Amino acid sequence: MLRKKKNQIPRQKKFRQRIAPKRKGKLFDITLIVLSVFVVVLLSSTAIRFVRGETKELPQELTILRTQIANGCGVNGAAAKMAEWVKKQSSAVLKYDVIDVKNFENTAIPQTMVLVRDPMALSKADMIAEQLGIPKSNVSMSELEDNFLALDITVVVGKDYEKYESHPELILTEVLNGCGIKGVANQFSVHLNQLSNDDMTFEITKTENFSNFDVKESMIIVRTDKAEGISAQLARKLDIKKDNIIKDNSDKQAPRSDLTVVVGHDWGKRLTATN
Repeated sequence: MLRKKKNQIPRQKKFRQRIAPKRKGKLFDITLIVLSVFVVVLLSSTAIRFVRGETKELPQELTILRTQIANGCGVNGAAAKMAEWVKKQSSAVLKYDVIDVKNFENTAIPQTMVLVRDPMALSKADMIAEQLGIPKSNVSMSELEDNFLALDITVVVGKDYEKYESHPELILTEVLNGCGIKGVANQFSVHLNQLSNDDMTFEITKTENFSNFDVKESMIIVRTDKAEGISAQLARKLDIKKDNIIKDNSDKQAPRSDLTVVVGHDWGKRLTATN
């Protein structure tokens, strides 16, 4: 029986052995190049978005405050009226869940105040004061020994309770640049703040670019029931067509704003003409 010598390898196998290492090396080089290009494109895209001001903000989570209303002025029905009013001051990021209405131990409180019952709610003190129109000095920490209702805050109704019934609702508003004119979102925000009155007060939560710069006519995007109630009035003041009021329920759970105004070329021309 003839035996093949070790060096007598078929020509085809020799060829595969000779080129296999080179193929592996080329495959590694190609993979490395593709990954490098991907990283460069990703970094470039991020840099461009940052320069254009298109960085995305994380939406704020909704905080629900278990709220008690206590009558500290001695006027019958004042606490019940205040309870209804406080609930209406809820925003997209801070909601007042009134679970108890009672008399306060003192019925001669001169100014309405907020007692923070849970330390976790103290971080919202400034926002509470702003939304309710109460001086920050009238919001203070006051824990309960037996907080069996798991209260977050107590609103103590003072002798000045009547002025809070006319306190304007706070409308959290985004302003987006849909025309591409530099600085137009900030200019429009200034104009919008000037429209604040006894019925509504606009708080600008964000100004940035819209998804495109081809918006010919400005739009109002309504995200909450609060904004829906004032959207027609706002459209008239801004000379925005009624058809350009759009209701968006896509983020109904906890929208980061009550409404969004997309500034189109119509308002862009107005703002640049006044400068």
